[in-house]
Amino acid sequence: MKKLNKLNKLFLVFCLSLMLLFSVVPVLAADETIKEESAVEGIVQNDLFNAIFYVSYYSLFDLDGSIYDCEDVESLMAAVAEVDQWARYYSPESYKTYIESLEGEKIGIGIYYLLEDGSVNVSSLVKGAAAEKAGVLAGDKIITVDGRKIADMTDIEVTAAFAGEEGTEVNITLLRGEQELALTLVRAKFTLQSVFYEVWEDNVGYVRIEHFTEQTGDELMFAYFDMMAQGIEGMILDLRFCPGGTMNGAVDVISLLCDADPAIILEYKDAFSTYDRSLSNMIKLPLVTLVNETSASASELVAGTLQDCSRSIIIGTQTYGKGVMQNVFSLPSGAGMAFTTAKYRTVGWQDVHEQNGIFPNIHISDYDAQTEKAIEILKLQQKVSNTLVFDYGSREVLCDNAVRSFNNAPFAYFGTSYLPLRETLSALGYEMFVQEGLIYISDGMERIILDPEASCATEKKLTKAVDCSVVDGVVYVGTSFWRDFIDCTLIWDECTGSLTLSKASQQ
Repeated sequence: MKKLNKLNKLFLVFCLSLMLLFSVVPVLAADETIKEESAVEGIVQNDLFNAIFYVSYYSLFDLDGSIYDCEDVESLMAAVAEVDQWARYYSPESYKTYIESLEGEKIGIGIYYLLEDGSVNVSSLVKGAAAEKAGVLAGDKIITVDGRKIADMTDIEVTAAFAGEEGTEVNITLLRGEQELALTLVRAKFTLQSVFYEVWEDNVGYVRIEHFTEQTGDELMFAYFDMMAQGIEGMILDLRFCPGGTMNGAVDVISLLCDADPAIILEYKDAFSTYDRSLSNMIKLPLVTLVNETSASASELVAGTLQDCSRSIIIGTQTYGKGVMQNVFSLPSGAGMAFTTAKYRTVGWQDVHEQNGIFPNIHISDYDAQTEKAIEILKLQQKVSNTLVFDYGSREVLCDNAVRSFNNAPFAYFGTSYLPLRETLSALGYEMFVQEGLIYISDGMERIILDPEASCATEKKLTKAVDCSVVDGVVYVGTSFWRDFIDCTLIWDECTGSLTLSKASQQ
């Protein structure tokens, strides 16, 4: 599928450009002396005619007949906003400003934010821009700008208040917890960068995506190759405080990190569509992803897809829950409008909008503890063996060409090979615990429940029989368990009398 028009993006939300399905013909006068006000009225009516068509044809939500009684586009979008919180009207001036803000160098204070509950909730800051220099922090809530209450302003007015001429001042009042602070910021030029990265100790690569743009895929590839040259063996993807961005940026990141195809499923009012992967899956390192309650829109889509594909353990808190996308439409007068046209589902059919976000595999509220857990899991994954070679009766096991001593040796009984459960799972990167006679097994993403007494195991509501044996309190399981539930291949070598267990490589 072709990439979408780069201009049709909406800040903090997903935007798709649609081919306009009918052309707008200017109102022509029969009399060359037509009055200027009649021409203006014609353009306004042409705007309204187009706007009603777009809303009635493309809106995800059911709208009542009152939209046909609206006298102008502004009142129409106000009516739509009663059922669609993301509906917006752009005057010709604000739409021009919006379009100009999408590319190139910008002038302003340099923040990413979510506008809700009468305040500007700062999700992240542009490095080196005015807000960061003045001491604004992620998590701050701006409640006034130049003496005006945010609660009394539209989102367009807020954007305009932060923008302005280079070198001019803007005064803000913000809440940081219970503390109220007044700051003066000086507007300045800044260039947006979406991907930031570092190489940490123990060959851990750290990548933070601040927002998704058309360039995010290229920036991620550059970061990956640079970090690989420095010897990284695993990667942390940080999507905390990421408010979202463009659909193309999300698709590029999904394509680079996993083999999901399609990358995205779009659900319109009466139909479904898909967004195919855009790049090859070149990043195959062990991966852990961090999210929090401000991870929204595109970042939720990426995290949910990585979770669905069992590509990455997700750590943090439940995400924001914005699983809908908007289109931006231009009108003949130069004005614009935006409203919700679809919601998206991940490849695993997660409905981010209905379920109010992505739920992490490991829930941790503390910011620093989230990062520490990610490092811990990466270290464990880096030590995980993908190939184990057993000799019957021997406790020496060859794990990826390194010899490890198990406490218990494998054995064969009536043609079935039995391997010690806990030690083999540990070597493959799994954890297990026992509760009320059942054994719970997990690699942080998938959960398997083994019932030794009933000789069966269950995963995703699918139950199969397995060979189990308990010897001196040690649980052994047969080859079918490793094949069916751990996705391993097993090869018996008659010449050497050894059994090789190989785990499928992780994407």
